[in-house]
Amino acid sequence: MKMKAFVTRILSALLAGSCCIMASCKKEEAFTATDTLGQTDTQQTDTSYEETKKETDTADTSKPVTEKTLSLKWNLGYVASSTHASKPNQIVSGSGGGYYSYTDVFTVDKAGTTLTFTDNNTNSNGDAKFASASAYVVSSWKQEGSEWVIDLDRANYAGSNTTLSDILVSYSNGTVTYSYTTTLDNENLRLCFRSGQTAAFTPTAFPTVTATLTGRTGTAAEKLNLAQWIEDSISSYYAQNLEELTVYAIGDSYFEGNGLLSDYVWLSLMSKKYGMELHNYGKNGSTVSNYVTSYNPMCDRYTSLPDGSPDIILVEGGRNDFNQKVPIGAIDSSDTKTYSGALNVIIDGLQKKYPSAMIVCVTPWNFSDKSGYSLTYKDYTNAMEEVAEAQGVYCVKAYEPEISGINMRDDSFRSKYCMKPGDVSHLNLDGMKIVMSHFEKIIAQYYAEFSSK
Repeated sequence: MKMKAFVTRILSALLAGSCCIMASCKKEEAFTATDTLGQTDTQQTDTSYEETKKETDTADTSKPVTEKTLSLKWNLGYVASSTHASKPNQIVSGSGGGYYSYTDVFTVDKAGTTLTFTDNNTNSNGDAKFASASAYVVSSWKQEGSEWVIDLDRANYAGSNTTLSDILVSYSNGTVTYSYTTTLDNENLRLCFRSGQTAAFTPTAFPTVTATLTGRTGTAAEKLNLAQWIEDSISSYYAQNLEELTVYAIGDSYFEGNGLLSDYVWLSLMSKKYGMELHNYGKNGSTVSNYVTSYNPMCDRYTSLPDGSPDIILVEGGRNDFNQKVPIGAIDSSDTKTYSGALNVIIDGLQKKYPSAMIVCVTPWNFSDKSGYSLTYKDYTNAMEEVAEAQGVYCVKAYEPEISGINMRDDSFRSKYCMKPGDVSHLNLDGMKIVMSHFEKIIAQYYAEFSSK
């Protein structure tokens, strides 16, 4: 299994450790490697640090914490993030990367080491801006042959010039402080910030970067733990017929996440496990029908799905139609002001545009009925099932706990697996893991049947 072997290699690299402790490792090790744009980097070990001692703020002050100042080489340019418009996940070096500076690759030996530096815009030639979301302030790197390439399976954190983030711990009075704690031994990193550097101006001094062995939980711990969970999931169940498929999805907050990172939605978990190409058009609050036009109706926006040849298309919705009291309509309706009619229009349009794709409808979860509402969640799930059957497409009965693993009527379930205990719609990461482990089996079964026709 190509994908299974690939993920196994990733996890082996992620979990590789070292017995060299930063505070005591004295041997100098250095080598050069050429990165993706041809610069020569020197990987530095802790022999380049200026070591100082600080007392801990714990009760036991007899054990000093080692703080080291890193001696880093800074270059003109930046590390473009995944959201960069033209060069995502690449180094933009030289004058093309003006106003930013980035370091060579350096290695932090020990997990639980906190790196900290401050950008206070002094000595920046008047440039008062900070790193934007288009640049990684902290990025992870790995060697492929003689080259350094960005490691997208490890820690990569973009800048933010308006709000706090996982690495931006302070933003006030024109000063930004960044802090990142390693999760693994021997992390290969670059740092990057908005320095004001250009081809004509180089700052006379760069920020002081300190490394302190704090033993804190790593900033990227949750992401790397998720990678381990995916590997464990592969070991327990793997549907080879889902490998490297192209999946389009349109839905509401069940697909977008409503505050949960998009990487943690069950669709993304499944796509990572199987190496899928995922196009997720989930939108918080979206209705299926345009009975109310201000809720991003799917019957109006399904046409924005990209051209191509998807293997699977997932259509999910109904929770927000219930909220807006959308009429159900007839099973054979094409009236988009009704739920059934809008579903028919969407499925008809998708079948015409993507004739070779398997279409799967996904119903809402179960949830308690509301007083003053003439319709229930079951009216909408029944309507989706009936339309799917009439159209000859598949339907996942997500409202049944034995099928989805989700029971929104159970208080204890919601307190553990939802974003908030009172939330009857939005799952947290643990809830999404449950859904993925159920839905991947159903989708694999459907796809096997569909492929055999």
